[in-house]
Amino acid sequence: MAGPQPEVARRRRRLKSATERLLQDGHVVDDPTEDERAELRRIEHDLGLIEVSWRKYFLCVDHADDEDLAHAWKRECDQKIEIDPVAADDPLQHEDDLRYVCRECGRVHWPTRRRRTLYDRAVVSMPDARIAAFFERCVRELESGAQQLDGLPVYRLGISGHEAYACLLDHCTETRFATRSFASTNALVYVTAAPRVFMDRFPGGDEWIRPLPLHELAREGSSVLRVRLEERAADPLPAAPRDPPARPFLPLRSPAPRVHRERVGIHDLVIAEKSVSLDGIEVLSSRAKMQVAVVRALADRRLEDLRERRAADGCRWVLAKTLLGTLGDSTATDEAETVSKYINRARADIAAKYEEQTGIAVGADEIIESSPKGYRLNPARVAVRFG
Repeated sequence: MAGPQPEVARRRRRLKSATERLLQDGHVVDDPTEDERAELRRIEHDLGLIEVSWRKYFLCVDHADDEDLAHAWKRECDQKIEIDPVAADDPLQHEDDLRYVCRECGRVHWPTRRRRTLYDRAVVSMPDARIAAFFERCVRELESGAQQLDGLPVYRLGISGHEAYACLLDHCTETRFATRSFASTNALVYVTAAPRVFMDRFPGGDEWIRPLPLHELAREGSSVLRVRLEERAADPLPAAPRDPPARPFLPLRSPAPRVHRERVGIHDLVIAEKSVSLDGIEVLSSRAKMQVAVVRALADRRLEDLRERRAADGCRWVLAKTLLGTLGDSTATDEAETVSKYINRARADIAAKYEEQTGIAVGADEIIESSPKGYRLNPARVAVRFG
């Protein structure tokens, strides 16, 4: 039987890479292609693996819109400005009053009044419950009576007359199933959404984890899991766990190397008198006096929200002009746009310094969130302390 035609094979490779790219929590796809839309629908509705939030954005300078270019005054700005869904659905606010200001060049926009071209933006989220449910469905397709262990996404199956295990590694990192000894003495396949993260996290992880990426399972289905389980069941198992030899103690002057991995959980933001630290790393020094001042002002507002027992989604946004009176003489400016520049510079400096020291990239809104309603410290990802 003849194989697939070259164009069909190329399209399959493109879809496979698209699946890998789209299966990332928080991934943003601007103006998705038809293939990407079809793959998003398949992963969300057919597999039930992700949730997709559809939003709209417009370009600060849209070179495809002649009318916009006439109002752009020869500007060169590539910023994408997202339409605020809350403001767009507010029945008390007339649609022609929706006003947006570009954080990069300061241009003022009324996208509805001027009939600006709006583009689609898809934001992908991967809830833990959906990942676990999808993994269980794949296992049940192989063996409906597979036994679940300890209430975790770990299943014991009979494969080709052998006992084998399938484990969702992302949910079992602190259990006995995510250990070298268990992996070395059992026919085991780990499935994970972040293979490289876990292989770097565990000592010698590339030798005994050998994970099956979640995007391959989403693309190929349970058949790829069966193949991997059969391969592991056919491998001879050692009689005893292969623990790594103890490393000799070598005193070094330099600090221990950092493991490059994703940051999960809450960031610890410490505001000192003249500096700001994130997870123990100084990200704003005393030389960045004005950036430290605006971060301190945002932290003060966060503490006020905590005293008022506001929920995370109820924390207030702060406009740049509101910070003018709060900053006092700590900055040499009296313009709201200049304060916005200091906040955006602080956002960029924090992300750059943190990635330089840890190798972990933080998103633009992970520490200091920005929206047309103002700025605030991300209440879901940042814990504030004053040092």
